[in-house]
Amino acid sequence: MPFTGKVEVTRRRVLKDGRVKLKLSLLGVSVDRCGICMSQFRRDEHAALTPACKHSFHEACLQKWLRESRMCPICRMPLSMDE
Repeated sequence: MPFTGKVEVTRRRVLKDGRVKLKLSLLGVSVDRCGICMSQFRRDEHAALTPACKHSFHEACLQKWLRESRMCPICRMPLSMDE
């Protein structure tokens, strides 16, 4: 079963031009984009990590994917739903 949780901000910095850059993590793993829909994660979004390979996805995206396939969408490692 994938590990699920909320995306958290681990670091925030303001660039010289005034833009704000956020470093995000999920359950201690640095995350950037969903491996299925490719959109960037946002603070407090529900997301999931695959147990073996630690790839990150929106929780809803991964649930849809797992209805069709039992392999990680990125590395094709088999995902067991019993873990």
